[in-house]
Amino acid sequence: MAYLNVIKGNYPGAGQVDKTAAVNSSETGIVRGSLLRLNSAGEFVRTADDAASHGDETTPGARVFIALHNQNDPDVQKAGVMAALDAHQDMVIETDQYDAAGTYTIGTQLAAGADGKYRVAADDETVIGIVEAAPKKVFDNSAYVDNVPGAFPFNGNYVEVLTVRCLYAPQVSTA
Repeated sequence: MAYLNVIKGNYPGAGQVDKTAAVNSSETGIVRGSLLRLNSAGEFVRTADDAASHGDETTPGARVFIALHNQNDPDVQKAGVMAALDAHQDMVIETDQYDAAGTYTIGTQLAAGADGKYRVAADDETVIGIVEAAPKKVFDNSAYVDNVPGAFPFNGNYVEVLTVRCLYAPQVSTA
C-alpha cells in the first residue's frame, strides 16, 4: 500500500513541495510516503539502513524527503521528476511506510531505515521523527489514484499507519 496524510504543518502551503528530482533508474519501489534521499547524481533513491541515509555520530545524515506520489504515477512518468516534502520540517504525518517489526510508543525516536521506511532510531543516529501516536488502522479509499483505471473511488481498505512528528535532531559525539 502507499498511504500518506499530512495532518499538521506547512502542507498544503507555499513551501509544500521542497524538492523535485528525477528518480534513479535502479529504483522500482518508491511509493507515496517513502523516505528518500539524493544520491551523488542528484536523483532520488529510497533511504537504506546505512549512515549515508540516517547519519551517526561520525557521519552527518542525508537530507531526507517524503515522496508525494508513487513512482509509477502517470504524472511522475510524464514529468520525469518526483515531488517530495522535506522530512526535516515541522509537520505531523500519518504513513504506512515504517518497519512493522519495530515497537512504536508515543515518544519513540525514529530514523530513516531500509527500503525508505521509518524505523526505531539507535542511540547514535540522527533522529528524523518522533512517534505521536501508536500504529492504528485507517480507511484508505485512494485506490483510484494508484493507477487502477476505472476503479470506484470507494474501493479502499484499512491500512496500518504510524503518526509521526517530523523533525531533524542530529546526534553528536560526546567524546
